[in-house]
Amino acid sequence: MKITALETQKKNKKRYNLFVDGLFFEGVEENTVALLNLYVGKEVTEDFLEELRDIEAREQLHSRTLALVSRYRKSEKEVERYIISKGYSEEMARAEVDRLKAYGFIDDTELVRDYLRYNEKESLRALRIKLLKKGVSGELIDLLAGDFPVRSREERALKRAAEKKMRSLKGKEDWRPALFRYLAGKGFDIEDVNTLLDQWESEG
Repeated sequence: MKITALETQKKNKKRYNLFVDGLFFEGVEENTVALLNLYVGKEVTEDFLEELRDIEAREQLHSRTLALVSRYRKSEKEVERYIISKGYSEEMARAEVDRLKAYGFIDDTELVRDYLRYNEKESLRALRIKLLKKGVSGELIDLLAGDFPVRSREERALKRAAEKKMRSLKGKEDWRPALFRYLAGKGFDIEDVNTLLDQWESEG
């Protein structure tokens, strides 16, 4: 058998239509063409075409997950769950996650650091819950949190959240219990919340 045509697809310039002995065989990714050195006139066997199908499945998966993680950072577990939800095996999911990690597209350590660095309006407890839901290990979260000035960070986050909520409570007699419930629900330490509210009450 021989490859008789390799045509760029009209709707996706990074995919090609592969023809063997004059008949359409399969659409293939640009990476598949490069990996298997596909070209018109190349002689192929049944075993080669079977290998091509396997590699193409992996390259299609890679293109799909690459588009996902390129939009915004995802955890390892989130990507793995996404792949499995699309019908792929756990083995393929793990292999793809390892591939993306090697390229630097997935990095749970950087994900945690970004959450701690850029979400200062939220309590550390609230961020920890969000990260745990993403499948990030609690040990990693706690380890990296230790590198940040957690106490001052919590104080800033608490004050910002309180000031923002207070705008809608200004002038109301029951502002304190309402604000307390709001801040406690956001995961801030109850003692810290009471200390701040005591200070505000004393200031009038």
